[in-house]
Amino acid sequence: MGQLAPQLRELARPLLATAVAVGLSMLEFVLAVVLAGVFLAFFEDGYRLTRTIGKRLAGQRGVALVDLSEPTIRSVARGVLGVAVIQAFMAGAGLVVIGVSFAGVWTVVALLLGVLQVGVGLIMIPAAIVCVLHARFAAGDTLPGLDDHRHFYLIFQLYSRISGRHSLW
Repeated sequence: MGQLAPQLRELARPLLATAVAVGLSMLEFVLAVVLAGVFLAFFEDGYRLTRTIGKRLAGQRGVALVDLSEPTIRSVARGVLGVAVIQAFMAGAGLVVIGVSFAGVWTVVALLLGVLQVGVGLIMIPAAIVCVLHARFAAGDTLPGLDDHRHFYLIFQLYSRISGRHSLW
């Protein structure tokens, strides 16, 4: 065991660094959610403060701009959430139809990716690859080719592109 200790240390360093990075990212996410909750709880005070700052910087025009920016920001936030929900629903339905394991979990991940404005391509591309590989091996075909499953593959590829706003392939 003493001979393996240096090798295990070398192997453990990158793993530990990755674990720390993931932990810090999760902590950052939780902090962002807490801050968003605080901002939401005290939005009236923040709105009054923003109006005051706008008035000091630009007079009545600053107040008008602040009043204009509030519904704009709310509309954009609603739009982002609406698109994310639609993308996640479509992605989840597609994953359930093709029989991907843990489709509910992947749908939640797709929703988070949609809210983060990444898109569901990170979920749907691997699902399409798994679909193609499964169809090939189920048919006993180990060479590249779609054979009898080409229609299913093409329909799922089209569906994946439609359900995800960002097409990465």
